[in-house]
Amino acid sequence: MIAPPHLVRQWQVYRDEFGVKASIFSTGKIESALAHFKEIARSDEQFLIIIDEAHRFRNEFTEDYSLLHELCSNNKVILLTATPFNNRPSDIYSLLKLFQIPSKSTLKTVENLGEAFRELIHAYKKMEEAKRNYRLPESEIKAEAKRIAARIRSIINPLVIRRSRIDLMEIPAYAKDLEHQGIKPVIPDDPKELNYKLPDEQLKLYLRTLDLISSDDKSDDAIVRFKSARYKPISYVKEGMVEELTAYLEKTTGVKYSLLVGRQQNVSSFMRKLLVQRLESSVFAFRESLNSMIESAENLLVWAEKVGEIPVSKKRKLPAVEDFYDITNDTIKEIYDSFKLYEQKNLFRIPLKFIREDFIDDVKSDINLLKKIRSEWFGKNDQFLIDSKLEE
Repeated sequence: MIAPPHLVRQWQVYRDEFGVKASIFSTGKIESALAHFKEIARSDEQFLIIIDEAHRFRNEFTEDYSLLHELCSNNKVILLTATPFNNRPSDIYSLLKLFQIPSKSTLKTVENLGEAFRELIHAYKKMEEAKRNYRLPESEIKAEAKRIAARIRSIINPLVIRRSRIDLMEIPAYAKDLEHQGIKPVIPDDPKELNYKLPDEQLKLYLRTLDLISSDDKSDDAIVRFKSARYKPISYVKEGMVEELTAYLEKTTGVKYSLLVGRQQNVSSFMRKLLVQRLESSVFAFRESLNSMIESAENLLVWAEKVGEIPVSKKRKLPAVEDFYDITNDTIKEIYDSFKLYEQKNLFRIPLKFIREDFIDDVKSDINLLKKIRSEWFGKNDQFLIDSKLEE
């Protein structure tokens, strides 16, 4: 059983309550789960692998997905998710490949699973591009999205067992059990749209900020936009040093360079989107995210200056360099044995000799930009802390 950390205890209770023989691992311990499986599994023995919140593994270009794919290989698999269709075709295809071999699919709804999804992925990309460039009317975009979704549903229909509140009440066996337990599911009303209006000055700042953080468009050199550089140092590897860095990473950390490239690009993109989402969530959330991202980027610069290395963390927040080093009189003395333990679980380092100088420049540019945005929003007596959305 693989479950998010906050649900592990709940699954342990289920296991004990229903007398199920199972080992339960958190999503951060997939490597341990794989090692456990290899230790106890006999030749040709199949296990049932249950993955809760499976949508977390929709990106196949990550180390965790690679480990999970190996764990699921030749085993029975159940994926649990509350959002099976709220994903791109490529996401769903990645999840299917955890238990389906595309060229030898057991699905009877499609002749060639790989070919079918390649077509859907291509169609989705074309639709997204047309949407971004306003090449098609909204009605046609919606119609194409509906067609793609319907095709995906038709392919994976034999695999999906849906259990919503409505299903529970309409399926006799469940309805009877609910009545026996005295449970009455609450069916929420449809959401109601509420609109709010930003003051003119704040609206202008909002739109300008959105442009600066949501895109790294380089067509206008006069505009300095958020590069999200701190989250993708691997994109700044010096020319001709990729092979040497690949060997270094695999020898010292066991991390594959190719996986790291995809993972850091995804994290960088995610953090850009997160900042936009926080801006649209509330000005309070936006301020906290700005503070956190500025602190993290400044922390990285300290690592680079004092240690000559770029720390890479599976978590978005880097530990302070002082947590591991005592820096006095320009000398560096390692004082915590805990570093190696932390390194094994979460943190590894890339020597600065592999990284181009413009990486540091771009991190500094991002810090300056985020500080400027923070000053424009909150520098003058917190002038925009009145949240129009919250007031509405």
